[in-house]
Amino acid sequence: MIAMGCILILSFQIVAAILIWAGRKNMRFKHEDECIGGLSILIPFHNEENRILELINSLNQLEKKENRAIVFINDHSSDNTVRLIESKLKHPFKIIENTYKKGKKWAIKKGVESANDNWILTWDADVKIGNDYWQKLSELPVADMIVLPVKLTGSKTPSIWAKIEHAFLRFFQDGMASINYPTLASGANLVFRRTAFLELESKRNDYSIPSGDDVFLLDQMRLSNMQILNIPYNQYAVETPAPTNWKSLFQQRKRWSSKVGDMRSWTLIPAGLLLMFVQLSVFGLIWLSLNNPLFILLIGIKIMIEIGIVGTYNKLNVQLILMTIVNQVLYTLIVLVGLFPWGKESKWVITEGQ
Repeated sequence: MIAMGCILILSFQIVAAILIWAGRKNMRFKHEDECIGGLSILIPFHNEENRILELINSLNQLEKKENRAIVFINDHSSDNTVRLIESKLKHPFKIIENTYKKGKKWAIKKGVESANDNWILTWDADVKIGNDYWQKLSELPVADMIVLPVKLTGSKTPSIWAKIEHAFLRFFQDGMASINYPTLASGANLVFRRTAFLELESKRNDYSIPSGDDVFLLDQMRLSNMQILNIPYNQYAVETPAPTNWKSLFQQRKRWSSKVGDMRSWTLIPAGLLLMFVQLSVFGLIWLSLNNPLFILLIGIKIMIEIGIVGTYNKLNVQLILMTIVNQVLYTLIVLVGLFPWGKESKWVITEGQ
């Protein structure tokens, strides 16, 4: 019974991986008469003076574009972020104040309402932009929402673990998008129509939830049968630092999991259960291999598949490969540790504006 269950889970993992890889490889952009023209780039920030310089420096490497409006939304900051932007950024820009409650969603809402362009691009304040980003953006077909990729950086152990988990989340994201049921998105690199955002405002009830500015908007767009396009390729990605310590990583995972119950997607709970069975199956395979060495081969196949998934979104190195192998056993323990209270991230607490 255990052997049959482990084999079925592994078989499903193999088939799903092959289908998603094939879908990514065969994806082709269709020529569109409409293209992304005037674009307002919204960058909400709250006390980001220690992290925003990477974004400023990478922006300074990009050529100036007349149809690219860079708009920072100051979300009740009390540090020197504003002064840093004003002294370092060489592009034309403007800074507006979030006059709503403190919180990223409210800051984005303020930015969208203040924008002059019908195309909106959101970035996080700590992202890094590639030198060919504008060119890549101009290659995209249009949709009501375009989900662009985010790539994690960092070499510390928690960062490597975050990269592995993030790779599986992106793989799930690409898989669901391939069957026309997009489920995940990141506001660190997200394009949408301003008119679509405003049209859905009356239908949204998630503003009391601190995070999820991206997935709740996507959720509502999908429910409203709007067109959503998922772009899986790293050449369209922005880079963002992965958590560098376990506390911040667990806080982030707590924040992510807290909004699952409020998302109206039938896929998330089954996907979580499937992930649990996939991770538990390795223990079954190890136990079975004690009596039948052939099951060691199945463990090897499972590891190779997961290294392939991680390598789809990251440049493989010895550290990443070894962590992916160790992750087979430690992932369940790490998830259990993450269930303990780790405190709230202060920047995600919604408060009335001061």
